Amino acid sequence: MEIYVDIKFTSPGQDLEFWAQLAEGLCNHKRGAWLESQFDRFGKGASSLISDIMDECDKSNAGSEALIFESWERDGNQFETCVNGGWIIFDLLPKIRQLLELCGVQDLYIDDPEDNEC
Repeated sequence: MEIYVDIKFTSPGQDLEFWAQLAEGLCNHKRGAWLESQFDRFGKGASSLISDIMDECDKSNAGSEALIFESWERDGNQFETCVNGGWIIFDLLPKIRQLLELCGVQDLYIDDPEDNEC
């Protein structure tokens, strides 16, 4: 089952290019060591949390992608992405929220996955 979630946030100025290249990589299905290394810049807490998220995805999907980043948009320092996931999305959203907060984003909005289609 496909479940879509829209995530929006405002990035601090110093992280604009980071979020743009991360969104581009995720939409191009980059994962693994590349993804883990991206969050090193935000400290041990963020690095540990992205590892936990990736482990949960690996366990739930046995080789296929648990979360698919469908699209992303940037308007100045505001970012929006659409994530397509199965039932695991309900378990991962609190961790994704925590990760983004650790990374210093502002105005974070994650919509209700039960009534959305990106």
